[in-house]
Amino acid sequence: MDLSAGSQDTQVRRIVVLEKLVTMGTEGLKAVRKKVTRALKDATNEARVASTGGTSFRAVATAFAPVLSLEQLEVLLEVARANLMSAHLVEEEVVGLRLYTGPSFTSINGSLRNVKANLAHCNVIHAICSGLTHLSTVAGIPEDRVVYRGLGEMRLPYVFWHSDANGAKGGCERAFLSTETDIDVALMYAADGPMPTVFSI
Repeated sequence: MDLSAGSQDTQVRRIVVLEKLVTMGTEGLKAVRKKVTRALKDATNEARVASTGGTSFRAVATAFAPVLSLEQLEVLLEVARANLMSAHLVEEEVVGLRLYTGPSFTSINGSLRNVKANLAHCNVIHAICSGLTHLSTVAGIPEDRVVYRGLGEMRLPYVFWHSDANGAKGGCERAFLSTETDIDVALMYAADGPMPTVFSI
């Protein structure tokens, strides 16, 4: 992000806010992220827009209030937007990624997990894949990064645990797989139903 963009007052505001966030340290920022994740989940589960089924932006903003100040949230969004712009996404990729981050993710993943060929969402799936590829060029993910996926209400099949004639076992996720770097957040999602499972990837 170019901190020199905008007026002098804007530059100073960004630097002050970012310095305050840095003083929280790694553990403090992890705690904030965990609270943000919980706030988003609560807002998503409890406040749906009747006409669209989507999440209420007012509910999300209200949920964030005890976690981040409006000023901190604005600066973090500016940083995220700067990263997004540096990835040089095209409009179709942005639309595809935005669709996946809303209620449409269920039908998109459902199409991918369909045993029979399903071309219902082939264009948007291609746009999402392309967008993720471009975003990965600016993500700066460490080589030793470990991510977690928490699941509930799902029993893993026999072939996941027991080797076949070739000595292979496991499985393949046909759809996009959302993960989390904080195992506590994954455990939080796994605890939502019976048969909790956490993947370490």
